[in-house]
Amino acid sequence: MNKLWIFGCSFSNDITFPRTHKGWFDYVADDFGLECINLSHAGYGWTYHKNILYEYLPYIEKDDMIIVQCSHLLRMYSEFLQTRFEKFKYHPHTDCILEDKDDFYLQNLLYISKDLEGIKEQNWTQFLVSLHLLNKFHKNWYWWSFEFYPHSYKLGDFINYELGDRLLKFENNIETFDEWMRMNPTYCINPPNDLHQTYECHEKQGKIFTKQIREHQRKSCNL
Repeated sequence: MNKLWIFGCSFSNDITFPRTHKGWFDYVADDFGLECINLSHAGYGWTYHKNILYEYLPYIEKDDMIIVQCSHLLRMYSEFLQTRFEKFKYHPHTDCILEDKDDFYLQNLLYISKDLEGIKEQNWTQFLVSLHLLNKFHKNWYWWSFEFYPHSYKLGDFINYELGDRLLKFENNIETFDEWMRMNPTYCINPPNDLHQTYECHEKQGKIFTKQIREHQRKSCNL
């Protein structure tokens, strides 16, 4: 049986435990008759996810499907630092467990995050490099993103860029997950700060992605 390989953060997984319903990736896998191999890791950015992707690339068969997701562009490698980074710098109203040494880590984060735009640009650049690599070695792959860099980035900028047709978008042609969820708070588990998907949203996202993938495959067959 061919496989669907998933790489991303918690938005590419199901954070509910125990699981009682399918995630969006399960809907895609079932529709295409694939075994889902979900290698997503909550709390990490592409700096981490790309290493997982590169580790497994040699084991992905040519007829397998791959979906990669770019997470928060401010996310770095360390999950421990990341949760505090988001707490102090990105969306400070989100709850997180505080510990005795958090003041120390806050000072560390403030030091390494003096250039926030530089962190975003670096993560976005690494993500695009990974997409180019995928495009060289596999034909059946797709991507979606929590956000673009810069925020003004639009799909129109991808028209002359060979990876734009593989972008999985959302309802009403919305291009980023962040915008889609903030425009539809009922899709969120705990809006406005927790944008993780409800099970109803997982089903909707899975169907939206499946439709676009089938359309892309149809167009590819007609070329």
